[in-house]
Amino acid sequence: ARGWEVTMLPLAADGTAAEAAAEAAAGGRTPILVSAAAPTLPKALVSQLASGGRIVCPVGAEAGEQRLVKLVRTTDATHEETSLGPVRFVSLVGAQGFPG
Repeated sequence: ARGWEVTMLPLAADGTAAEAAAEAAAGGRTPILVSAAAPTLPKALVSQLASGGRIVCPVGAEAGEQRLVKLVRTTDATHEETSLGPVRFVSLVGAQGFPG
């Protein structure tokens, strides 16, 4: 069985952190898990994905329908997006989330 290593990094409201920027420059992130709903997939996080990397994020209205979205970067310029079903999460607040 393949093990998983999880690294938790604090991110600013724009989705950046010194560690995240360094990792992205070195080839990008493989998995990103967002645990608060955003109006759309945060571009600052999507841009950090390595080729073959994936992001799972709840997306939708702050007080309405949300869906869990999985996005996989297939190449530097293309992504494959899949809806994993309806969900309800707290709101992501900040530059790429909802107003605070």
